[in-house]
Amino acid sequence: MTSRALGYVRVSKAREEMISPELQRTAIQEWCVRAGAVLLDTIEDLDETGRNFARAGVQEVVRRVEAGEADIVVVWKWSRFGRNVRDCLVNIDRLEVAGGRIVAATEDFDDTPVGRFGRGQFLLMAQFESERIGEQWKEAKNRRLRLGLPGDGLPRFGYNYDGSSYSPDVVVGPVLAEMYRWYIGGDSFYRIACRLEEEGVKTAKCGEWKEQTVRSILDAGFGAGLIRSGEEFLPGAHAGVISEAEWEAYRRRRRVSKRTPSRSLGVTYPYAGLLHCGSCESPVHRTGYDRVRCGRWRDCRKPTFGHKTAPDGPVADFLAALAGRIDHYSEALQAPSEGRKEQKRRQATLTKEAKRLDASLTRLTREYAEGTIPAQAYATARDQITADLRLVNHQIEDLADDIAQPTRLPPKLLAEYPRLTDAQKNQFLRTLIRRIDLWPQGYGYPNQVTITPRWSSG
Repeated sequence: MTSRALGYVRVSKAREEMISPELQRTAIQEWCVRAGAVLLDTIEDLDETGRNFARAGVQEVVRRVEAGEADIVVVWKWSRFGRNVRDCLVNIDRLEVAGGRIVAATEDFDDTPVGRFGRGQFLLMAQFESERIGEQWKEAKNRRLRLGLPGDGLPRFGYNYDGSSYSPDVVVGPVLAEMYRWYIGGDSFYRIACRLEEEGVKTAKCGEWKEQTVRSILDAGFGAGLIRSGEEFLPGAHAGVISEAEWEAYRRRRRVSKRTPSRSLGVTYPYAGLLHCGSCESPVHRTGYDRVRCGRWRDCRKPTFGHKTAPDGPVADFLAALAGRIDHYSEALQAPSEGRKEQKRRQATLTKEAKRLDASLTRLTREYAEGTIPAQAYATARDQITADLRLVNHQIEDLADDIAQPTRLPPKLLAEYPRLTDAQKNQFLRTLIRRIDLWPQGYGYPNQVTITPRWSSG
């Protein structure tokens, strides 16, 4: 009976071992001809590491053998199947239990004790090579980080790269700075991508702009003169194209966006998130026909209804008053009100709790490494502590956003307010106003509007 074979091709992420897929396919085809097997299909995992088996291609060939669709899996060398001895043996066992087998076209062994021993030696060598290459890459990356350079050494949008250092490009560097300012001003990543496409700007690889591309470039912080290592930002050897204040403003908006439902990110109303019902203090939402109403209007004792433009006049008067006394209100904005004092006390308490949880996680990991607690108990406790730590860190970030206030009101934005987009107006008003209360005044009458600024202790 003719054997049915599946070829498996893998190309690694490590540059040194970028074995040509064509070379692997040719060797697999030649083996099938020599063995008299029918090659049904060749499955590929391109640009994939061999250190784990969470690869779509390798799982597909194992599944198809288990389903009885094929008898043999053919790889170029044993290192192509994987570089983790334990996982390789587990998946080889899955194939053999299903009645199949796996062979390497250029490192073939028979199914004898000596053959299985030889196969095991090649798998061990594959894992050793993977770990050696990984150590070399890690050493090179750490050296670059110590020099203030990104670990991968690839070109960066907005910068010129001569192989050893980065310098802002005189043409594209200002574009990168504007991308940060557009986002801070209220534009979404998608709108920024569309804008760059319309203006004919190309990415560092001369590709087209996508939402994910813009997010990745801005989140990296390279334009702020930083390099990223995991979740940590380190000072880079290059000059930034934006200021530290602009970088912090970008990160604040990113934190807010991550906690905001996606349907709310495209703000089309200047007062979104600021309006409250004066009767029950519930949020006031926009409805159809350009109206707003209390979010609990069915249960509210005297619910607020009104036109969406109801706050326009009071907000304009509020901003006009600010424009006339900028210095006075800038000082008030920085004054340590009782509310902000309480927020700082709360922030200090949460910071202590975060340090305690972090110490607990370190102690738990040490005990697991020493073998004093079982794996299952460790995993359960680790996941709980990690979840608690993540929650506390989010609360600290929220308080930091509330406590941090601009050192001075921006007179330029006050003057340009009427020309801002709705999203930009909303972003600007949130830095100045804590809440806007609408009070019902009866059908056909204008609403009474009360504005509470951020520097108010109320």
